[in-house]
Amino acid sequence: MQANRKPVACKNLNVRNIDGETVILNRATDQIHTLNSTASLIWDMIEKQSDIDAIIEKLTDSYSINADVAASDLNLILQEFAKLELIESDITV
Repeated sequence: MQANRKPVACKNLNVRNIDGETVILNRATDQIHTLNSTASLIWDMIEKQSDIDAIIEKLTDSYSINADVAASDLNLILQEFAKLELIESDITV
């Protein structure tokens, strides 16, 4: 369990929900990112300051997948968020 590990959104972001899609403007890089439904769910959990275990549980409940698959998917998305400078640090699940 990784209950104390929480991904943290960078401060230089503007986030909007437009027509059901999460759109993020990174003011530091002047890039706009549109998230798919899974990434949007994860982003919502990050904004709620959820820990890794809570995000995995939400993924398993929302998509009827096992925890290993959810953790793997979460790991990939968090790595991408870190690469795009959307979260403060790279967290490995």
